[in-house]
Amino acid sequence: MPYPPYPYFQPYPGPYAPPPPVIDDEGQAQPPGYHRETRPRNGPVIAGWIVFGIFYGTTATVGLNGNKDEWLVVPVVGPIAWASSRECKYSCEDTLSTYSFLGQLTGVGLLALGYGAPRKVFVRDAGTLRVLPMLSPRASGITAVAEF
Repeated sequence: MPYPPYPYFQPYPGPYAPPPPVIDDEGQAQPPGYHRETRPRNGPVIAGWIVFGIFYGTTATVGLNGNKDEWLVVPVVGPIAWASSRECKYSCEDTLSTYSFLGQLTGVGLLALGYGAPRKVFVRDAGTLRVLPMLSPRASGITAVAEF
């Protein structure tokens, strides 16, 4: 008896991703199988950590070198405090410390926006477990697929 055309086995289902959360508009009825949650805003949080990490990481690295730059290890206000504590004979170029201060302040502001103004979403309740048959040319059995 000839085999059916390839593929002649029943493929098992691939991985399932949970459905994305549904934005909760004010006054919207709660869909069945969902519950309300508040979550931080991902865009400002990710951008805030990146911006703050770049500017603070560079100034803290300079501050940890031990050349009387210990103020640079302090986040946000450290570059300004370092610039005001320096003694210069002629004129001090504090452009880099100003940029570092503004960059760190921008990162902290984005973090405050992301965590301080969370969004309300509906999230699906606990998932299901399905047991399905699996058949292939060399093996057969069952497979379990869970959704949560």
